[in-house]
Amino acid sequence: MLDPKRPNARAGPLGILMLENVPMPFVGCMGNPETFRYSVLYRTVPGAWAEGVMAGDPRLTPALQRAAQQLVDDGAVALTTNCGFFVRYQQAIAAAVSVPVATSSLTLLPFLTHIGGAHGRIGIITADARLLEPPLLRHLGLLGMTPIAIGGIQGSHSWHQMQQPVPAVDPEQLRRDALESVDRLRREFSDLRCLLLECTGLGPCAREIRRSTGLPVYDSVTTADLLMAGVLHS
Repeated sequence: MLDPKRPNARAGPLGILMLENVPMPFVGCMGNPETFRYSVLYRTVPGAWAEGVMAGDPRLTPALQRAAQQLVDDGAVALTTNCGFFVRYQQAIAAAVSVPVATSSLTLLPFLTHIGGAHGRIGIITADARLLEPPLLRHLGLLGMTPIAIGGIQGSHSWHQMQQPVPAVDPEQLRRDALESVDRLRREFSDLRCLLLECTGLGPCAREIRRSTGLPVYDSVTTADLLMAGVLHS
């Protein structure tokens, strides 16, 4: 296990590209440095509001690349983001820097495909299932042979708040909305073998989802830990 207290454990901070929307403050969210066992470095991307990122606005690409380069210039040894829909810009950001980049927990899909073999499907819980369709994942090169099932929290109170410039998300309501989405997906698909939380705002719910479902659950923090495991000195 990584021990951030050891003097030789760090090679540098994790850089996190941030939406313009005020980040959610809870432990388990990407915008709270207490979420991580290592140091983090933040940079807000000008113009990167949640609505535009979720839609994949191509005009954001230059600003994302500049922000990524600035994080690396400031010492970041790996990069991630605080919105899973930044995956739409994965290739563009990775091409702009020389450090490992994982814009979204969705980059774990090929890994989860291989470790699960042919047993069951991968369930994805996203902010808005209407915007995350299998054709998009296939276009991004993220789909393997393992079938997937996609559920979302769209329409919920938490979802509406997450779209606001200053989200007023209630953590208990968020937990209920997330668990309801998971329950709906499990009722529709009885063969789920693991869950992948695309929405970075669902990080605080990961432990409760594991407890209530008994399934392995992976999220944006899992992704960040994997990135940093490769660059921290043990």
